[in-house]
Amino acid sequence: MVTEHLDAVMAVEVAAYPFPWTRGNFVDSLAAGHAAFTLWAPDGGLLGYFVAMAGVDEMHLLQPSTNIQLSRKSPDHFLRHALRVIGKGYGFPSIFNADAVVQEQLRQGKSLEDARAGGCSGCVEVGAFGKEAYILTGYFNMPKCLELALHNHVYEDIATKFFEHFLHIAAAMSRMVDADTGLWDEEDQFYYDVLTLPDARRVRLRMRSMVGLIPLFAVETLEPELLERLPGFRARMEWFLQHRPDLAGLVSHWHKPGRGERRLLSLLRGHRMKMILRRMLDESEFLSDHGIRSLSRAHLENPYVLRVAGGEYAVRYSPGESETRQFGGNSNWRGPIWFPLNYLIIESLQKFHHYYGDDFTVECPVGTGRRLSLAAVAEELSQRLAGIFLRDAAGARPVFGGRAQLQGDPHFRDHIPFHEYFHGDTGRGCGASHQTGWTALVARLLMPRRRPGH
Repeated sequence: MVTEHLDAVMAVEVAAYPFPWTRGNFVDSLAAGHAAFTLWAPDGGLLGYFVAMAGVDEMHLLQPSTNIQLSRKSPDHFLRHALRVIGKGYGFPSIFNADAVVQEQLRQGKSLEDARAGGCSGCVEVGAFGKEAYILTGYFNMPKCLELALHNHVYEDIATKFFEHFLHIAAAMSRMVDADTGLWDEEDQFYYDVLTLPDARRVRLRMRSMVGLIPLFAVETLEPELLERLPGFRARMEWFLQHRPDLAGLVSHWHKPGRGERRLLSLLRGHRMKMILRRMLDESEFLSDHGIRSLSRAHLENPYVLRVAGGEYAVRYSPGESETRQFGGNSNWRGPIWFPLNYLIIESLQKFHHYYGDDFTVECPVGTGRRLSLAAVAEELSQRLAGIFLRDAAGARPVFGGRAQLQGDPHFRDHIPFHEYFHGDTGRGCGASHQTGWTALVARLLMPRRRPGH
């Protein structure tokens, strides 16, 4: 891209984006030496353009991760630049063969336009559309800001902002479009996605997946000592709760001190949490011998089917590798056990127990009549996850599945891989076998845990 191209670029930019770049933004980027490219049709019309800023290289960002799609027409200098970035040890950009991806999409029945417009994301999504409609998630950083604020009060303002975001997210989940439409389904007592169609109709996607369990993660207990040390944060937070009771009512037990006078911030009150746990701790749904499945096993015999816009989208419980080649066979969020989310479930249960104490119990597993405190449920899940790697009564490790050499050969049997995810019924390791970035969390689960008050 050069300055002479900017008239054509700006015509597309203004037409395509609600908040377009200005001409000055493009001029500044060209002056800064950012990689800028244009793609022209044989008749001279502008087909596309992009500006690649060296944010990763200059700021050492690890998120968001990046990838490049190479084809036979990619310029050599573009590949050389990508290789220089890879050589610095960031772990990205990933490199994809765009020509092969497009051909596979065409083979699957996509149009050439859609195939070329596709992008790359992570694993196969649990939603009915798979990767057809990808939605990014956010992070709740208020606890981190509070910790930083203990040493630098500048962070109190940031923590307050995250607290306000927390309340507004709770409001959005309760009434996404109007007062009657939220993510919580009173009939099923579970959280579901809600799809808004172009004609403004809203469809609740009654698929019991990890989507309905994730609200458990939005929990934090605040100790009275911490609030005493952060009077500015406490004053602003209490003002907000007092003057916005409509939002304050969505936060569980903020005004009611729990065990040890600590306060609870949670999207879930006790009743809703128990209803979610009733699903999660049911062995015919989420609970397996080896952890929590990412999709209810109930969808094995009863797949979820969504019919919309002339298409049919189905989600079936698939406990191992993905059953569709379009997204690759080695990643699947529609049934298997994933360590990072199981770890977050355990951590959340421990936080709830920190507030409620031993008197708050649930049935685990559902149907057995055995009632456990939330701390005991967290320990039960920890043992099931750890059991993936430990020898069972027959001396076999579930992670190795039915592979006799790995189970019995002394050169293999004690060298345990950290797989990407695990079979939802057997615990067999699936996907990449070197996923130490999250599966190594099992080490934390194996560590002795000191009970509060002991």
